Amino acid sequence: MLVLLPFISDIHLKEPVGIAESLHNLSLVKDFCTGHLPANGYIFTAEDLLYASDSIKPSLLAFLTQLFHYFFLAPLDIVKPRVKLSGK
Repeated sequence: MLVLLPFISDIHLKEPVGIAESLHNLSLVKDFCTGHLPANGYIFTAEDLLYASDSIKPSLLAFLTQLFHYFFLAPLDIVKPRVKLSGK
């Protein structure tokens, strides 16, 4: 598992997630991408992701692939491995 900065604690995860919480979460993702990724692949508007049509899905998959690359395949300095507790 990986731990990413304090952004995780700011994400709204209550059930159900409303429009305001979704917009807040999307702004956190956008801020994270523009501030911490070497190539800003976040090209979406809030409407693109809230009301994703079939035409936007390839771009969304490419973005998620880029995040996977930065977090798992070639981790950036901001990605820290979680320390396992001994004996568990």
